[in-house]
Amino acid sequence: MKNLTFLCLMGIAMLFTSCVKEEIIQPTTKVALNNTTQEINSDTYAIHARGNVCQIGSLLGTKDLVAGQDSIIGEVNFGLSPDSSKLVIEITNVIADWYIGTSHIFAGQFADIPMAGGGPKNGHFPYGNDSDLADILIGIQNGTWDNDQCIEIPVADLFSSGTIGCFVTLVHTEAFNIVSNTSGEVTVLGDETAWGSGSPVNTPTDDGSGKQNGKGKGKGKGNWSMFQSWCIL
Repeated sequence: MKNLTFLCLMGIAMLFTSCVKEEIIQPTTKVALNNTTQEINSDTYAIHARGNVCQIGSLLGTKDLVAGQDSIIGEVNFGLSPDSSKLVIEITNVIADWYIGTSHIFAGQFADIPMAGGGPKNGHFPYGNDSDLADILIGIQNGTWDNDQCIEIPVADLFSSGTIGCFVTLVHTEAFNIVSNTSGEVTVLGDETAWGSGSPVNTPTDDGSGKQNGKGKGKGKGNWSMFQSWCIL
């Protein structure tokens, strides 16, 4: 039975299945890390996902982090660094029993959002943090997991020229519902896609029934992704 549990959890951690069954990890279980490479350019921005060292000099705004379309599980702060040279995006205040994994961040012009199949292709967003389920489970067991993520992006990268103007952001994360008991057993209850709240990328359109059921440019395609609009003047 323990071997079956271990194999199931390895499958969850390595494949990011979207339909996670309830599984239990014993405190002494060793989970192999997933070294899958994300399409993230780490040369153009800084990640501070451990130690909560995010520094925001001026706050642009705060949005809810929404999982599964209707559950608020945290917040996303948007602001400028103390010297105003960087856009700072902080995922924080995540509620109990929820854990944030890999994040995908877009910041720039709306027309430049990577799109596929009528919706944003979050795997091609240029910024983010690569932390999979295996990382989270090991961090929980070791007592070292920090649920906050802080992404810093040079303001100059937001515009074709200069450092002032308007831009949009999209924040996508993997969110895992994980609980533990007094014996140290860790149970993965499920996972969800989460987006920073804002305006829908795909505006609902008439699907032919007279109701606003379609998603995206009149084609009934897309996902529930949301974006935020900001201006630096």
